Amino acid sequence: MGVFGQAAHAQEAPELRMAASGSWSLPWGRWEGQNVMEGIHHDLAQAVAQRLGWRLRFVRLLPTKGHFSEVDRETDLRCGLDRSWVPDPSLYQWSPPLFDTSDRLVGHRDSPVPRSLDELDDGQRIGTVRAYQYPTLQVRFENGRLLREDAFSQIQALEKLSRKRSDYAVVSPQVWAWYRRSTAEHHLAGWSLLVQPSAYHCGVPSSSPRDARAILAALQTLRDEGEIARILARYGAAS
Repeated sequence: MGVFGQAAHAQEAPELRMAASGSWSLPWGRWEGQNVMEGIHHDLAQAVAQRLGWRLRFVRLLPTKGHFSEVDRETDLRCGLDRSWVPDPSLYQWSPPLFDTSDRLVGHRDSPVPRSLDELDDGQRIGTVRAYQYPTLQVRFENGRLLREDAFSQIQALEKLSRKRSDYAVVSPQVWAWYRRSTAEHHLAGWSLLVQPSAYHCGVPSSSPRDARAILAALQTLRDEGEIARILARYGAAS
């Protein structure tokens, strides 16, 4: 097939429109201008598109659009979700859980190591992400036993913890691993404690014209063949 024939074939291939948040940062995604260049979300979507032989396009979600208030008719795939976060999961066809993203409590090297959340001392500052909900900690925040130290992202919460502006932080295993690998003097301890279980799923909106079964089968194959584990390892995280 000549150059012109290849170009025509590429144009004929279906397009996979991947929802992308403008707030992504590594290890999840890195924006360069209007393009997503790398990250776990990026590499996973690229692997799905390659498996299907489709073209990939990232659709940047506007902050004014509620993530789950309605199905976004401009996308075919959303990843990084836990079904419990979605008000109406029936609006999507779902992948199986692809890897663990549970919120975990992490500490500074100088922080005491708690064996449970009940061992946290009154008044300790917990690094959190603004507007994010922590069901297992909510009562402790509401009664003032623990104090929220809000940041704009999990990476910023770890930066605050590294500088002792908080006593602990709550982050995903992937962000914790990335920060420790990419920051030479991070001052973080090597332990973590489960706060809230969650898993990474991908969902195909019911409004998408694409074959949801094909997309979900590609994700299943990537998991079964170890490609998702290799993507996570690329960013210092385990599956």
